[in-house]
Amino acid sequence: MGENFEDMEAGHHGGDAGGDPRVARLAACYYVTASLGIAALYVLATYATGATAVGRWGGALWVLLLSFIITMPLLTSYAKRRAKS
Repeated sequence: MGENFEDMEAGHHGGDAGGDPRVARLAACYYVTASLGIAALYVLATYATGATAVGRWGGALWVLLLSFIITMPLLTSYAKRRAKS
């Protein structure tokens, strides 16, 4: 809450907005791969249970979106820590 209006207007929100684009691309590769893998495992599991096509692919999309939400901050911080060392 200590930000003033000029800082917010200039785009300075206290985060690491000026990070290395290579680290951002690496983090994106990490979390996209992880999310797609998790969704693929879900699809394989639904074949074993006999789910309908709507349940299978709708659920896979839902799992993909949720796994993006979970893995994005985790794997982005991992990539940043790895780049620093």
